[in-house]
Amino acid sequence: MATSSEAVEVKDPVQDGKNKYTLTCTLCPSKILIPLSGEYVKEDRQLPKMSQKKNSPEVETDTIQEWFLVDNMFTFENVGVSYVVDNMKFLTCADCESGPIGWMDITSQKSYVALPRVRQTS
Repeated sequence: MATSSEAVEVKDPVQDGKNKYTLTCTLCPSKILIPLSGEYVKEDRQLPKMSQKKNSPEVETDTIQEWFLVDNMFTFENVGVSYVVDNMKFLTCADCESGPIGWMDITSQKSYVALPRVRQTS
């Protein structure tokens, strides 16, 4: 059985349309979102890779399909935000600054955490 700090082997990350587990940073133990705080959304969207090639003229991206939508920034436990880039801000771990782990729409003020960019813990 997993303890509170162990990663969960996830078969279904969703419960009642929300994140079933605590979302934490993949590089440090920082807690990002507590269970049942983000609405599960499936949508193809590009997000810059966490590691970019040096001196590359273009930003490399990954296509992310699974997200947890957070309506209010105060719902997060520990998250940092970047400066505005193309009407959005990128989300990072507030403790180790790794990311982007998601993005925030400046107009709607809604944030999206990329499921593949975080660890799920019980």
